[in-house]
Amino acid sequence: MSDQSKQPNLGQESRRFTLASVIATLLLVAVEVYFFVPAISYDGTTIPLAAQNPQTPYTLDFLLPNTIGFLVVYCLIPIIFCSFSSVLLHPKKLVNPIIVQGGVMTVAIVALILRMSLVNPIFSPTPLLMGLSFAMIVLSTMVVFVIGLFQWIFVTWMIRMNYESSSEKAFVVDLKTKAILHKLGSSFLDDHNFSRKCDLGDIWRLERSDGNFRYLLIEVGPHPDDGAKSILATVAYEIRRNRVFESRSASNLRDIIVGDIEKRLGLEFAKKMTDLTDPVSRLAIDNVEDLGRSRIEVTWDFLRGISKFYQAAIGLTASLLVVLSVVYFYFGQNINLTSDSYIVTSVALFIALIVEIGVPLREELNKKKREEMEF
Repeated sequence: MSDQSKQPNLGQESRRFTLASVIATLLLVAVEVYFFVPAISYDGTTIPLAAQNPQTPYTLDFLLPNTIGFLVVYCLIPIIFCSFSSVLLHPKKLVNPIIVQGGVMTVAIVALILRMSLVNPIFSPTPLLMGLSFAMIVLSTMVVFVIGLFQWIFVTWMIRMNYESSSEKAFVVDLKTKAILHKLGSSFLDDHNFSRKCDLGDIWRLERSDGNFRYLLIEVGPHPDDGAKSILATVAYEIRRNRVFESRSASNLRDIIVGDIEKRLGLEFAKKMTDLTDPVSRLAIDNVEDLGRSRIEVTWDFLRGISKFYQAAIGLTASLLVVLSVVYFYFGQNINLTSDSYIVTSVALFIALIVEIGVPLREELNKKKREEMEF
């Protein structure tokens, strides 16, 4: 079998992922239509009751949830569904909540037209009623679009980007880390638009980006085998359309900046390192690769890394919130559980979780981080 036949068909893979995202979008549209547009399923009571007074436009309560509780669920379900379905696709492909809300509105408007024309066929709406109904449709569409926009912002924040590749280079510098930072000074940061912060222990991170989507990350830290020397690790990459990838333009920019560093330090770096397993290089590479890890994955790894006691406490609190939500939405009217009581109880549980385990958990994480710094 030839090497060419072994390579994946990129066009076929792209079509498969696009089809999966379309199916996920249609599934969420169907779920929202089922729960939040109940008037389109004729049950023999809803439509005739609404049609008893055909002069009353019933557009707004038809297109939008009419309680705060349903509005909360209407906002949360697409976020949860779109976030998890986007992460489950490999590579990640955004299931866009704006498109989902647009699909729901399309179904709702079509159903509304059918409802107004078929429920009472002999009724001829007045221009005032038609204008009012149209205004309510426009208002509902604007509200749903704003909801979808905020959902899109949150989902993209949750799933982050697809990491594909980057260009890494590391050099041994015959100076200590503090001496390097002192010689470069603030002028270097300003000239190349770098930001600087302490990353881990004595390792310092310099980051920059420009208007051409080119990014450069530099980690400067002590050499693990020679305290008089330092390692300068660089990672160059480009970000476009939610993709992190290696590019010649970003690599060329890195070479120019490294040349300026040599000039400012009055040194000529030795041949670049071939083994990038040292702590400084690994930290630089991991920081860029982590751009491809969704916050769902980061949270899951965090929960797996803490002790069983904290896992049980967080799991118990989350279970109580779920049970409380189910009781409120399905039995709230029967047991007189108001939305205010639901919100107060949920906030109290959240505050109790932070007070009881937040402080000791932070101490445990700080202790673990200090142990990791001792490389």
